[in-house]
Amino acid sequence: MPPSSHAQDPIETLRARLSSRTRISCSDGRTFIGHFMCTDKEKNIVLAGTEEFKHGERRFVGLIMIPGKYLDKIEMEEVLPRDEDGGGDAEGEGEGGHSVQRQHGNHDGDADDDDDTYT
Repeated sequence: MPPSSHAQDPIETLRARLSSRTRISCSDGRTFIGHFMCTDKEKNIVLAGTEEFKHGERRFVGLIMIPGKYLDKIEMEEVLPRDEDGGGDAEGEGEGGHSVQRQHGNHDGDADDDDDTYT
């Protein structure tokens, strides 16, 4: 059976997410928020400009690699193309004239809940 026309190439999906602001919750209770740079077959993830949240404390850690075996949840911003009439999305305008829609999900509360990027 041929692949569905709705199915998207996983590599292209990841490529479209490069530099997206990303929140990763780890099995040890830490949460990292940074920009998605790359991943590999073992599901290790590299984030740039990253902050770590642990026990209500926040610290800048920069460029990091998070081993895939510690991943609990990954959340990413989704950049949607503008409407045909040129109007934006109700969520607001993103970079490059795109509308930004945030993907929401439950988290363990370790991250700064005041961050309006992830509510």
